[in-house]
Amino acid sequence: MTLNSFSRMHRYRQSPNLRKMLSEHKLHRSDFIYPLFVSERLKEGKKESIKGLPGVFQHSVKSVLDECDRAVSKGILSIILFGIPELKDLVASQSYVSNGIVQTVIKKIKSKYPELYVIADLCLCSYTSHGHCGVLKNNKLDNDETLLIMNKIACSYAVAGVDCVAPSGMMDGTVQSLRRALDSDGHSSVSIMAYSSKFASSLYGPFREASGVSHSFKGDRKGYQIAPTQFKEGLTEAALDFEEGADFVIVKPALWYMDIIKTLSEEGVLPVVGYHVSGEYSMIKAASEAEMLDETLAMREAMLCLKRAGCSLIISYAACDVVCDSDY
Repeated sequence: MTLNSFSRMHRYRQSPNLRKMLSEHKLHRSDFIYPLFVSERLKEGKKESIKGLPGVFQHSVKSVLDECDRAVSKGILSIILFGIPELKDLVASQSYVSNGIVQTVIKKIKSKYPELYVIADLCLCSYTSHGHCGVLKNNKLDNDETLLIMNKIACSYAVAGVDCVAPSGMMDGTVQSLRRALDSDGHSSVSIMAYSSKFASSLYGPFREASGVSHSFKGDRKGYQIAPTQFKEGLTEAALDFEEGADFVIVKPALWYMDIIKTLSEEGVLPVVGYHVSGEYSMIKAASEAEMLDETLAMREAMLCLKRAGCSLIISYAACDVVCDSDY
């Protein structure tokens, strides 16, 4: 590069307005999906803070509607719901009942905000007494039995009015099974946002507290989530979900797996969704509380990096705090 080229770059950076005008990547409110936890045991209007997730709460039905008010006022266009039932059992029987916690909340949110794009996480872990993502038989996960229950959950969410289901359990054949079940039940307009490249990460601890499984869960999920060593496997899982009929693919965690995001986005087959997970979020929060960095700038920089890597959408607990139409 010549001296003149360096001088040109220097001139570009001198004006704040020109920096904005030439910004290659921008954050917009439409980039974000806001996660919300709703608990059946909480009294109406109440909410509880979550250990390890500052600023994030388990909500009652009334409280989650209030939080939707806040999200909509910030310009958020989409939320993803996670349910915590009062009763749990070995086969997640409360996960697909018509008056279940998530089904109830979907109906109320869509009644108040019909334009809000409502996604419902679809997994058994919050509904099972053992905290695993599927049915256990002889201490091993029964993939096919789990799929049958997931089909019931998806159809119950669809009846309630959900726009999209997000299966997160990493069962083989999930997307194909759900697509067939939804179509057969007359819900072909419901999309599937697959947790395609979901890694067995150390960054999920605060989420397990938030979703109510931290006390019941024992062992690990390495038998059905992807090992952090596996780059090609992450891509293969996404390709399989595309073939089975997924409408979006999620990479989880996002920041630590941007190589996967970049490769999938360059292939350009499906929109790539980065899940900025609880551990990634909480690390920035903790560093900010220790006065090691500026939380707002760090969160925004993290989101911009995900956009730069190729994310079409970002699931983040910080969604309401970082949304903006301007630049970094």
